[in-house]
Amino acid sequence: MQTFETVAEAGTDRVLHIDIPVAGAGSRYHVIVVLTEDLVGEERSTFPDQWPDQFFEKTAGAWQGDFERPEHDDLEVREDF
Repeated sequence: MQTFETVAEAGTDRVLHIDIPVAGAGSRYHVIVVLTEDLVGEERSTFPDQWPDQFFEKTAGAWQGDFERPEHDDLEVREDF
């Protein structure tokens, strides 16, 4: 199985044409299309039901800077159970 992602613009005929490169000519392929409007530059109104594709691969290790620990002098003291 191979995942293919692209952004395309529909023509004036309201038809979206997508070219997908494949390995073999004359072969049959099972194709699943999930169509959503491109929200680039727009804020989503609700939290997504699942993580976006490749979310962890794109964000893991992305932090740049020093880790700063807060001072512990003013921590709340709690009673033992």
